[in-house]
Amino acid sequence: MKISVSELYLFLFSILKSTSLIFFRSNQSSLIQVSLQSIHESGMISSFFVNL
Repeated sequence: MKISVSELYLFLFSILKSTSLIFFRSNQSSLIQVSLQSIHESGMISSFFVNL
């Protein structure tokens, strides 16, 4: 079974997203976490498109 690079990136990104959501839910009062998460996600998305 061959996995393409873009599929691998999407898989890793979905894991990262779910773990950060779990982390965020345990710290709901933390607005810093929300902004860090959004910065990290936009960075991940842009690097994902650059690597295509």
